[in-house]
Amino acid sequence: MYVFDKISWGTATHIVFLVFCLATNVVVTAMLLLGGSAVVNALTGVNLYAASFLIPLGVVVYTLAGGLKATFLASYVHSVIGIELVTNVILLCHIIS
Repeated sequence: MYVFDKISWGTATHIVFLVFCLATNVVVTAMLLLGGSAVVNALTGVNLYAASFLIPLGVVVYTLAGGLKATFLASYVHSVIGIELVTNVILLCHIIS
């Protein structure tokens, strides 16, 4: 996007795009963090503020201990598990109907 927006519309528009992108990333990160904290709170009863602190702390410790490779591997494994679950549900619904 860097080349296209800066060349087409100029530096001022490029800065506006950067600010909007940063704001969007902050909002999405906050939604994911608070959503995960709410789930942990509902399932285990852990304080919402504690869960909001412990979830990113766990991610940081896991990344520091295993490196970025471990993070990508965990993401891949979770994606495969999710795809398998969705596929099984679809096939099960198809067989039942």
